[in-house]
Amino acid sequence: MGLIENFKRDIARNRGRSAVLGVLFVAMVLFSVRAFLQLSAKPVAASVLAPAFLPVTATPVSNADTLARVKESQELWQKLREKRTTAPNTAVAFRFDPSFYPAPVVSEVPKKTTAAPEPERTVPTIPDPNAAKRARIHEQARSLVVKSTMVGEGIAQPAAIINQKLLTIGQEINGFSITAIRAREVEVVKEGQTEIVKMPDGQ
Repeated sequence: MGLIENFKRDIARNRGRSAVLGVLFVAMVLFSVRAFLQLSAKPVAASVLAPAFLPVTATPVSNADTLARVKESQELWQKLREKRTTAPNTAVAFRFDPSFYPAPVVSEVPKKTTAAPEPERTVPTIPDPNAAKRARIHEQARSLVVKSTMVGEGIAQPAAIINQKLLTIGQEINGFSITAIRAREVEVVKEGQTEIVKMPDGQ
């Protein structure tokens, strides 16, 4: 009795859940009954089929009938092998007549007229006077040959032998003014352009 009282009490407390469970239970019972009815074996009406093959009683064939059939077959075979001269000429029958097959009409595509390309406009280049000046001074500096340089702590004033002349800082040669003397190179200036003249390798 305790289980029944608890079940009634739970149903009274949760009426919404109880209604949902009841609907689900009824649906489950309906689906179960339907599945049982569909899966139940249905009676099959059996009928006895008539035999498909019945023995055929052979009728006796006489010798005259056999000879007549053989003769008929031979005559038919002769007719099939007979060559008829009135047969149509296959070359004429299968001759190609182009009048029945006119050539397809091809529409002419208008040719595209290509305009002559415009000549490229060349912009005249203005020579840079400074570039010409730099090239000229650089070429003149190549005429200076540094034979030796004298620098160090024991030397009061650095000196260099350029074109077989002993020169110091501040002196000029071939229009170049010497501004610095370092180990194996001399710095000269002409017209505001600085050039570095180095000693040849191997000296």
